[in-house]
Amino acid sequence: MTVSVRHDVVTGAGAINAVIVDSQRLYRDALQRLLEASPVTVVGQGRTMEDALRALAPDAPLHLAIYNFLSDAEMEQELPNIITLKRHYEGVRVVILSNCLEPDLLLKAASMGVEAILSRDISIDVLQRALEFVLLGQHLLPTGIAQLLADPARQASTVAAAMDTTRTPLPDQRRATPLTPRESQILQCLMDGRSNKEIARDLDLTEATVKAHVKALLRKTRMTNRTQAAIWAVTNNFRFGQADTVAIFAADPVQNGFLQTSYPAPHRANGA
Repeated sequence: MTVSVRHDVVTGAGAINAVIVDSQRLYRDALQRLLEASPVTVVGQGRTMEDALRALAPDAPLHLAIYNFLSDAEMEQELPNIITLKRHYEGVRVVILSNCLEPDLLLKAASMGVEAILSRDISIDVLQRALEFVLLGQHLLPTGIAQLLADPARQASTVAAAMDTTRTPLPDQRRATPLTPRESQILQCLMDGRSNKEIARDLDLTEATVKAHVKALLRKTRMTNRTQAAIWAVTNNFRFGQADTVAIFAADPVQNGFLQTSYPAPHRANGA
């Protein structure tokens, strides 16, 4: 199966030049294969960004950089290169695939201008849509991280609390809306890229019942379609089975940072 990205996602550009960074070649090759049928052209890959850029001509443009980190240590080691990358390639969009749950590390990545931080446990359909959103200028960040970027005065401990939807919400967050166990189960299915027909078969439900549950969870998350709901769940590390009833905060493009088109520029110290 391949990942398809619409040709019009980068205005004025034909092919979309991309590089892939992953410590394991098997994963790099697999991701490159997934992108073969799309206008995204993988012009380099490697264990580090330095390795990935070796095959790119000095004057060639770079539109997209995809990092797949297998550990927090890999992510922390490679983050400084993101600043250098963004300085050298104006407008490059950076997508990180990682299962990191450390708020400080995620905040550090977002502060460096990363456009998207996604879980590695992601379906092909969700990855496809996420890349399209990023190339259109959207940001896909965990809710707590997006909120902190909008208010740098908050402490890191506040970020951790904001990212954990089972805790008491921050004063400026919207009232928690509970997903029923069935809605949570179906949201997990959406994350896996399953159709209504597949969900109905696997859960022994009618398609009409599945559609009703999908409509309900879209209303509660304030998403407009199933793909947006799946991406919202991925960026907020949703996992079915965490609790019998999952309390969520209604996503808002401005208040909660999901799919927001802009946010305050990350603060950087002089000379950074």
